[in-house]
Amino acid sequence: MRRVALAALIAFAGCAPVGRDFIRPTPVTAELGKATPQDVRARFGEPRSERSWARGDLELAKEVGSPFGALPRVPGSMTELYYYFSSRAAPATAPGVEPSRSAHYWFWNGRLVGFRSSSSFKSDSTDFDSARASAFKPWQTLRAELIAALGEPSGVRIYPLTPGEDLQMLTWFNFEWDTAQGQQRSRTLHALVNGIGVVVDLRFASDAKPLPPSPTPAYAPVPIYIPPARKK
Repeated sequence: MRRVALAALIAFAGCAPVGRDFIRPTPVTAELGKATPQDVRARFGEPRSERSWARGDLELAKEVGSPFGALPRVPGSMTELYYYFSSRAAPATAPGVEPSRSAHYWFWNGRLVGFRSSSSFKSDSTDFDSARASAFKPWQTLRAELIAALGEPSGVRIYPLTPGEDLQMLTWFNFEWDTAQGQQRSRTLHALVNGIGVVVDLRFASDAKPLPPSPTPAYAPVPIYIPPARKK
């Protein structure tokens, strides 16, 4: 009986949620250019991690990535808030995929200038049709056409996380940790859009790597003596 109870406890611990649940940001709910770190905290609670950096001339591309080349060197301070949640109690996008949700928020001088999220929960998956994405061409595609084909982007960035003040970067991003196939996979589509809604550049990337080996448990088994029941 004790063994059954111990096995149930271990199984429950493996299914326990990690982090605090939250709703992914969208282009409508994320107030780019207005929201502050305090606004995001008030809505979603404390992030899983936070970092800030500042120097006279910020090379932002080194810190948050830039698929379209060099970003403007601007003075100021940057803050990044990172949120993460996982729970096996909810359905994932596919068997073997660990259901999880994450979001990065980037603030320049205290104002939101970009976000990127990902989800492998079935309820709000960020999966997208990469075959359809490859059909779009720069200067021949409108922002509205991309959204109609792929759904709302899971990330948006504005200046200075774009090369120019009149540009936005839309991102479709999906990440999966697949224990069934032993892979971690990601697919990303970035679209650079100008002020009149024309897509001026596109970048697509996909990646698949073997899962890292499980770490050796940092504990040693301790034998426990259970005396036999006394005869009455």
